[in-house]
This record gives sequence, C-alpha cells and structure tokens, in this order.
Amino acid sequence: MKKNLYPKFIVEGDCLIMSAVTFHKELATNKTRVKGGGWYKQEENIITFYGRSYDFGAATPEDILSCIIARNIYMDKNKKIRLPEAYKFFYENGDKLFELK
Repeated sequence: MKKNLYPKFIVEGDCLIMSAVTFHKELATNKTRVKGGGWYKQEENIITFYGRSYDFGAATPEDILSCIIARNIYMDKNKKIRLPEAYKFFYENGDKLFELK
C-alpha cells in the first residue's frame, strides 16, 4: 500500500523541520521537545506556513520566527539538510497572511 506524503513541518526545540510525510510525528526525533507544527506550501523561494499538527497542535508564529532568525530550518528530521537562505517566509492564519521577518 502506497503512503500519501504531505508537506508538513514541526518546531522541535529551536529547530524548524520540514518534509513530505504522512504524519507530523514522523518528523520528530524527540517528541517531548515539539512545540507544535502544521503544513506548508512552497512557491519558488516563498514558503507559507499554515494549519496545525494533529499530533502536536499548532506552532505559533513566534516559535516559527525564532527558528527562521536562528537559521535553524531543516528539510529532514536528522538536521543534515539545511534550507538555503534565499527564501521568504509567511504565516497564514485564516484569512490573514503576514511575512515572518
């Protein structure tokens, strides 16, 4: 049976971890350190975070922003693939969209 993969993220400690997975818990290396998560969409060099994790609840824009400022953004749970710096980040909350910077 084929697994469906979806673009999801979590904030674990001071790291934002993003990847295509079925469940948010697949991104975690230490579930007790996860502050929340959600979904993301990417269009060229723009990444928009939205929604919530069913496993961990929603990540706050403040937690996401602190990871962005620290440049702790990874494309794998083992934190080996760091996202390049050439991206802009946004957070969508219902009908509101704002840049994280």
